[in-house]
Formats: sequence, structure tokens, C-alpha cells
Amino acid sequence: MKGTADRNASEFKQPTSAKRSPFLSRFGAKLRKDFESAIDEIENLINLKGRLLMIMAKELITPVQKRFSDVDSFMHVNNIWQQSYFDMGKTEFYLKVLGITGVFDKLRIITASTHTDYLGQVRLTDDIVVRTDVSRIGTKSMTLHQRITCGERTLTESSSVMVAFDFELQQTVALPEEWRIKLAEYYTASESSTL
Repeated sequence: MKGTADRNASEFKQPTSAKRSPFLSRFGAKLRKDFESAIDEIENLINLKGRLLMIMAKELITPVQKRFSDVDSFMHVNNIWQQSYFDMGKTEFYLKVLGITGVFDKLRIITASTHTDYLGQVRLTDDIVVRTDVSRIGTKSMTLHQRITCGERTLTESSSVMVAFDFELQQTVALPEEWRIKLAEYYTASESSTL
């Protein structure tokens, strides 16, 4: 009697796969393969969507007229002046994209944080532009991604967190829906790896 009970217990403890019929094993393998293919397709679609967003996103291009006084003793445009070029790009972005000055309106935009990488020298003779797009749209803030370029070369890159601020109430406020719609046209979904 004891031998029969032991044999039944050992049969019960066998791995589930050993008890499966050949039909279930083939069905499970096919189901697993179909599932993995579906996951691959979804990942490809997500990657494609990200690439399309980056291709379709607009950027505002602001030409920069340099002055002789922008050049320092190292014979390149000083870093302080490069920040002013980014500010020129922001001002044009606010006017052309959002339809506001960002300075004299009841609802204004203030800088909460900025980060800049200097990747190459900007020379007095370089024909440069500031390229501005949006890398993040939050509830009360947005992140502007800007580059100073000469031809196809990026010389300086900056990322600034800009916050909507009501000066009468003296507090941050949510980005207006009309701003969010306009900002979405310039949304690139990712920034350069250097920032």
C-alpha cells in the first residue's frame, strides 16, 4: 500500500511540462512565438512614432547678428553673449509661437533652470542661427531645447525649464491650453545626449 501511495505522490510532483500533451506543447510554443512577434511589432511602432515625431516637429530658426564687442581676447564669442543669443531665440519663440511677449503680459514666462554645453567655438565670422524647439511640456512648465549652429555643426546647446507665472497673483500657474497646443507643434520628444 505504501509503495502505491509513494508512486502516486511522485507522479503528482512531476513538472507540468512532462504531463502536457503534444498538442498543448505545440499550441503553447506557437502562442509564445505569436506573443513575442506582437511585442516586437509594438516596439517597432513605438520607435517609428518617436522618429516621426522628431521628423515632423518644427523648430524656430532665429538668425544672429554678432557684434565686434561679442568677441573676447580668445578671439571667439564669449559665453555670456551666447546666452544672450539664446534669449533672442526665446523672445522670438514667445512672440511667433505663443503670441505673447513673455515679459509685459499678465501671464509671463520665467526661467527656473538652465543648462548649457559649449561644444565648439563661435567665431566672429561664423554665420550662426539659434534653433529652438520644445523637449518637454509639463503642467506648469516647459523645457526649451536650443542650439547655436553654424551650417550643420552644433556649437552650443542649451536646455531651459520655463515656468508660467502670474505676476498679479505672484504664483506659478498651469500652462494655458492654447499654449500647450502650439507647443506640441515644436515638441521633439527627446533632447541631445549631451544635455
